[in-house]
Amino acid sequence: MRPDRHKEARKDTKMKAKTAFRPLPFGVFSCLFVAIPSSAFAAPPALTYLFPAGVQRGATVDVTAAGAFDPWPAKMWVSRPGLTVTPAKDKGKFTVAAAADAAPGVYWLRAHNADGASGLRPFVVGTLPEVADKEPNDELSQAQPVGGAVVVNGQLAKAGDVDCFAVALKKGETLVAAVEANATLKSPMDAILQVVAPGGFVAAENNDRRGMDPQLAFTAPAAGTYVVRLFAFPATPDSSIRLFGSDACVYRLTLTTAGFADHPLPLAVGPDGGPVRVVGW
Repeated sequence: MRPDRHKEARKDTKMKAKTAFRPLPFGVFSCLFVAIPSSAFAAPPALTYLFPAGVQRGATVDVTAAGAFDPWPAKMWVSRPGLTVTPAKDKGKFTVAAAADAAPGVYWLRAHNADGASGLRPFVVGTLPEVADKEPNDELSQAQPVGGAVVVNGQLAKAGDVDCFAVALKKGETLVAAVEANATLKSPMDAILQVVAPGGFVAAENNDRRGMDPQLAFTAPAAGTYVVRLFAFPATPDSSIRLFGSDACVYRLTLTTAGFADHPLPLAVGPDGGPVRVVGW
């Protein structure tokens, strides 16, 4: 081949390459972007925790659900009858109503939308009146007064957080204090529970009665106002040397001087039934 034909061939190849890789106009890219359905960017909801994490049967409570809920409102699936969960106007807010005949115990809730469903989160239906933890109550002098048989719904919301509750006891009266947190609610906390006598001394203490959740029964040696004090360490140990807390540290604290069923014996019976003994106070 002649040299001039080589030059013509190379020139023709370069022209074809420029034509093949010529940038597309901006409008073409815009059309391509707009053509992508918005649902391609959607995702199933994520449910991290619920607060409060329970309700007395026959009552209604406003619940905050932490997580991701796009789009809103998300729907909520419940594991068994007895609970009605309705999304509120604000994202992450639900109204939970427990029927008067709802079976006490743990219910499982799952948020869902057209793109999928979240993981399961526990929610407890109880039989006792319920109150909310009120801050500040870190110090003994700030202890929140509670009376009778009650369930306190609370959070150890930050590092160093301590919650204190004042209970008036008669001489010889037994107070049962039981925490539902890590074992039932999957809260990332290893709680410590104390009863502090009127003089400021720790009269009783417990941790890890049920897994990482504490429970104790304290009989008052004298009449007076005693303080139930709750704090925690991380459920997964780390290098920090301090009391643990986060928004996810949700708990339910039962305080009662009435009867308290701890567990039955035996734990099961056959098809024909049989005698069962209840152990507790």
